[in-house]
Amino acid sequence: MNSFFAFANGIFHRVDEQWRFEPVNELGVVTHNKDNYYLPAFSTIYAGSGKQSDKYELISQLVYKEVPAEKRVTFEKWASLMDRVYKINDNGKWAVIFAIMCAFRSNIHCIDRLFTAPFFMGPMSSGKTQIAISIRSLFISPNIPIFNLNTGTDAAMATIMGMFKDVPVVLDEYNNKDISDNKFQALKGIVYDGDGKQKRKGTSGREIENDKVYAPVIICGQETPQRDDNALMSRVIVCEVPKPRNRTPEEVRIFEELKTIEDQNKVGLSNVLLQILELRPLFMDHFRQLKQEAYNELKQDVINSGEMDRLMKTAALFLGTVKLIEQYSNLQLPFSYKDFFKIAQEKIKFQLSLIRSTDKLAMFFTAVNNMVDTKQIIEGREFLIEQPKKVTGKDARGDSHTFTFEPGTNIMFLRLSAVFSIFDRCGYNTEGSTLSTLEQNLRSHSSYVGTVPSRRFTWEETMEEPKNDGYETMVKVRKQRSTSTSAIIIDYDKFTELYHIDFRRAYVPEDKEPPVTPVTTETKETNPQTNHELPFPPASNDIAPFLERMYD
Repeated sequence: MNSFFAFANGIFHRVDEQWRFEPVNELGVVTHNKDNYYLPAFSTIYAGSGKQSDKYELISQLVYKEVPAEKRVTFEKWASLMDRVYKINDNGKWAVIFAIMCAFRSNIHCIDRLFTAPFFMGPMSSGKTQIAISIRSLFISPNIPIFNLNTGTDAAMATIMGMFKDVPVVLDEYNNKDISDNKFQALKGIVYDGDGKQKRKGTSGREIENDKVYAPVIICGQETPQRDDNALMSRVIVCEVPKPRNRTPEEVRIFEELKTIEDQNKVGLSNVLLQILELRPLFMDHFRQLKQEAYNELKQDVINSGEMDRLMKTAALFLGTVKLIEQYSNLQLPFSYKDFFKIAQEKIKFQLSLIRSTDKLAMFFTAVNNMVDTKQIIEGREFLIEQPKKVTGKDARGDSHTFTFEPGTNIMFLRLSAVFSIFDRCGYNTEGSTLSTLEQNLRSHSSYVGTVPSRRFTWEETMEEPKNDGYETMVKVRKQRSTSTSAIIIDYDKFTELYHIDFRRAYVPEDKEPPVTPVTTETKETNPQTNHELPFPPASNDIAPFLERMYD
């Protein structure tokens, strides 16, 4: 193996089957396999010139610092602390595995051209950023500032992505509304397939170059990434970080112990990083197979879909890492592959439910449900729910087909174009969805059956008509209306199971008032002329006092 891991002050490589750290000389030169490499950050060429602090300020933070033997912590100690400190929702387990994966991003990404990122989501002061910093502290000092997605420029983010190789970068303050579109589109490529922005090289010419993406990222924010129909959420692992309550003295102690270990000025984790880096040959030889095995295990007894498949591929990266450490290395994780496999399965289900409840279809049908309440959409006019034995129409591929249904199966016929027109006109279409996009998404939905060219829709409308009584009195009457039009066929039982939405309502007819229970009260009659409809006795008929005042 000819590769090595470069720090700003030296390289970690294998010489004569032995791993060792090789520091740079005073000129910033280091030798690997008889070839010389120049690392300028700690070269005396720039000493005192002022250029080092400007040009290599960020690079100089990635340094190897020898930890005294009496202060060193083992990999097992570090992993155990991470798991215990961030135990809520098993965030510590995901953090430990991702920290290991970061060291081999270049080896993992080249297999299928995909990687991933954890997305720590929680309210303010929940500790989500602390988890991200703990992952990064395996490589660099925790005191280095993190990148703010709201205040940092697009160009700065692109530069950072190409500056460090296999060293995580923390991207903080993600917000669906405020993040720029350029940053959001860049994040989709950075966290998954590693594609940077394409641009023309120079102001003239026809050469195209891509911004390089070498660094894995950790994203933090107070809300789930729902923008662009959950395009980012399906590429990351969402880890919820609730606000801690009533921390015990033991929890405070182990948190402070972890933060002390992470600080290079106090202890540092350079020796733990070197232990992990020694696994590179194992990752190059075995990771592809182990990742595929984990993916195949996840696929068993699962109904696959687009989002599900992407999430399983993402989870398989973590599972493959755990399996490699368990089977081929001497390192000991504080949990087993079997235990983490169950955690990964639950994470996929949790995240899939998030995606399906917040994607464009879910938002559309939630709006439709609201419009049913306000009677902007009426059963029988925009949709029908029936239990047919069979229906002739076209399937998702456009082929003619006769659909047969089990007795008691509820089927919905939906006039999608009519419903979308109301949806768009009433201001519910905040994301600017189009009818064709909804149709396309619906065709790939598990509840979608097909289309029918003609279906009779019948409903009643309340109208006002003059009454022939000579007084121009208007009365309300119910009149039946009907139309025959094309519709989309949806398995309504599957639909309600997935979305937990029911469009059916039980309406009280307008001409039938709800029964009123009469209320009787006992009264003692003292005056036979008393009007019981009034809360006070009527005045006497004697108007003399008033007349006296008038003529007084």
